[in-house]
Amino acid sequence: MTTLNTKNPVLNPKAIVFVNVLFTSCNSIFFKLSTVPAMVFVSYRFFLCALVFLGVLAIRAARAKRKLLEITSKRFAALFVIGFIFSFGAYVYFIALKKTALSSVLILTSSMSIFVVFFSFLFLKEKIAPRSLLAILLAFIGCIIVVMTKTNGLANSMMGNLCALLCAICSAIYMVSMKKFSDVHVPTKLFAVYTGSFVFAFIVAMIQGCSFLAFEDGTLFPPKEYLWVFCSAVLSVCIPQGIINWALKWVKATFVGSISLLEPIIGTFYGFLIWSESVSLNQVIGGICVIGGLYLYNLSEYKLKEKELTQQQPGEK
Repeated sequence: MTTLNTKNPVLNPKAIVFVNVLFTSCNSIFFKLSTVPAMVFVSYRFFLCALVFLGVLAIRAARAKRKLLEITSKRFAALFVIGFIFSFGAYVYFIALKKTALSSVLILTSSMSIFVVFFSFLFLKEKIAPRSLLAILLAFIGCIIVVMTKTNGLANSMMGNLCALLCAICSAIYMVSMKKFSDVHVPTKLFAVYTGSFVFAFIVAMIQGCSFLAFEDGTLFPPKEYLWVFCSAVLSVCIPQGIINWALKWVKATFVGSISLLEPIIGTFYGFLIWSESVSLNQVIGGICVIGGLYLYNLSEYKLKEKELTQQQPGEK
């Protein structure tokens, strides 16, 4: 059974995870603004991510006079393979953004929490309170209400929705798999994952015959394309993933997956500011269900933890 770190952190992990959603919600914006081939964008992004964490490891090794990678080759290989799954998830996410509405993609990828609950119960043996399951279900129903208002009349929207759902499954596998490596130094495991992600994306891009410098007509990528990649890598990947893996030492994977359900609400707000996307009544109702479900989930988890702590205390005479 998976246990969490009992040492109290300086910062509140749940609050940090909540703030982290503000960064991850921006990722869809950078993807949507980019016009380069999907796997080219993904390759550049993961290459930058790998470089960032390699730099962090190099600085740490120089200061502490340690090895660059304090991990066995077998565990590094496992994380490397996890990177393949994560990279594929980013690929179908990119496709989904091109095929269907932004809010629809964000909502469907939020279903990751449902798969996280299932995989956590199946592989990590995490206990899930019945009230928590009902709360997550309520939040997911809110997502369904919102998505119903954005896919009508869009060409290839079904293909985009399926890609978004597949991305959710890949993200859940990644989340639960990383929980198995919670004892590994965060920059080390992220370097391994993003190196694997880059290799997978690079190979697929080469097979597709994509250029890493120009479009099909030979026109070079404008500077803004590299800016979107940089922002996606640093602001929406490196910083958020570092936060998530730090927080997983103190909170359950199911909580991290559930709090991500706020992304559709934040993403819809971003869409309104940037593309003037309107917000319908159904979206408001769905948003209330999502936030209400998250509140009930946190309340249920709090009561469960309080009950467990009470049972661990010895009886007093």
